[in-house]
Amino acid sequence: MGKWRVLVFSVGILAGCVPIGHDPVREEFGISAVGPASGNSVAPSSVAPQKLGWKISQICTLGYAPGKEEVDAAEAAQQILDQRLRCRPYQRVSLF
Repeated sequence: MGKWRVLVFSVGILAGCVPIGHDPVREEFGISAVGPASGNSVAPSSVAPQKLGWKISQICTLGYAPGKEEVDAAEAAQQILDQRLRCRPYQRVSLF
């Protein structure tokens, strides 16, 4: 019985040492926020980036790498700010 415990424990420890590959394309996602339109310009209003920043801070707790940002017109004199981003990965404990 003790040999099985040692074997299971050893396999469990070694399973944590397997490198995990990261595919940057699959880790990128988009977040959007709606805000009032800022006249005829394409630049986002001051409200939408604040909402977007709050949403990002709730999802990516360790920070993020920003991607492309788009501003689209919406109905009722509003605009949609869409941003692609990638959260920083959590660091796992490495014994070696």
